[in-house]
Amino acid sequence: MVRFGFALAGCAVLVTVHAGLTMAQESPTGVLNAVAFKPLPSGAPILVRPFNDTDENLAIKKEFEEALKARGYTIGTDPKGIVLSFESRSQPGYWTSTPQRKFVELQGSAGSGTRLEKGSRGVVNLYNSQQGAVFNEGKRNVVTPAATLFRLDVNIDDKTEGKSLWLAWALANLAEGDTATLARAMVPVIVDTIGEGAKEQPFKLLQEPEDDGADRK
Repeated sequence: MVRFGFALAGCAVLVTVHAGLTMAQESPTGVLNAVAFKPLPSGAPILVRPFNDTDENLAIKKEFEEALKARGYTIGTDPKGIVLSFESRSQPGYWTSTPQRKFVELQGSAGSGTRLEKGSRGVVNLYNSQQGAVFNEGKRNVVTPAATLFRLDVNIDDKTEGKSLWLAWALANLAEGDTATLARAMVPVIVDTIGEGAKEQPFKLLQEPEDDGADRK
């Protein structure tokens, strides 16, 4: 069930994540999505469990446990109770588009296009290998490469009932930091959203430095 939930999450996000992460060029941000199925039992301990016991995932596990405890959750030990499972990975970023098919093109003093101006004349576009025309459809689902992304998938299940309660996935541009840095930024945001829904919610990857007033005169 957990893997199935992650697969659905992947399909939903790949077509939209490029637009959400373009903001990272000005201010480094990530994108969070979450789906709530059922409320978590009140006060129930949560066991944190990575899918793979890599050094990276074990470090992320500690981040989750610390974030949960800081927000009043109890860390569980029962694999048959409430379990927070997670998986971290890198994935190539891309976005797809289908060029608009053009049957008639206007030609005027400003060049070719679709805008009507004085002195323009219409030219029937019979064939265009890229956009399509009268005699062909052109290319569909043109794939444009984008930045490589770091992704953190999270699923909370009630193992006693055998039901998924909540899932979330966070993404960030790997150019904004290493996986450890990005995971530290993602985990608190994910924990803050447990039990709630979110759609392409941006969050900061870099924490603002605290002003302790030491430099003030």
